[in-house]
Amino acid sequence: MYVLGDLNCDMLKTDKDSNTPTKKIKSLYELYQLSQLIGEATRITMTTSSLIDHIVTNTPEKISDSGVIHTGISDHSLVFAIRKISVVRKQENTVEIRNMKNFDEEKFVAELLKQHLGYV
Repeated sequence: MYVLGDLNCDMLKTDKDSNTPTKKIKSLYELYQLSQLIGEATRITMTTSSLIDHIVTNTPEKISDSGVIHTGISDHSLVFAIRKISVVRKQENTVEIRNMKNFDEEKFVAELLKQHLGYV
């Protein structure tokens, strides 16, 4: 799962007050075991800086890189995350053969019915 956007909750704040939106969103992230991938300010003005643009996931191990790019076009910086992917390559000269000579449709259907496919 990935959640990203301008959530207007400054993750750089260390407020002790339990009623702040930032404290609430941090406890939600903890409750659902979500990791905030961005760790530096994403909105910078002449007088303030805050981390309000979030990229959150429950699988941080699937992210190879993430960060902030300060473009100067806006007071919001660009946030990014690069997801790892794996490419399965077949070995060359490998031929896959499926023999349907002994196929038993009744056994196949019975085996399918035993499987839990996530449907209710």
